[in-house]
Amino acid sequence: MSSAASGDEALEKLEAGYQPRILLTDIVMAGKIQGPELAERAREIVDGLGVIFVSGYPNQAAIHGNVVEERDIQLVKPLGERALANAVARMIKDLGQAESR
Repeated sequence: MSSAASGDEALEKLEAGYQPRILLTDIVMAGKIQGPELAERAREIVDGLGVIFVSGYPNQAAIHGNVVEERDIQLVKPLGERALANAVARMIKDLGQAESR
């Protein structure tokens, strides 16, 4: 597991070879690269990457013209540990089903 202070830093880690199975990102964050762009660029680097978006605003992706894919999970802040754990478990299950196809 690795963390980054911004989308820019996260992209640098991916370009340096970090290969996560799941990317957890806010939709709007510090730096030039926002969550949806980070997810798009990360998927070009990491095959089969699962993405969980977190936002303080449920419709934020649409408001800002960002495209969040249907397979992505979107959580609304504030969120508790159980909501995050459930989202990660669901993503792991979805990724496993995708790999077996």
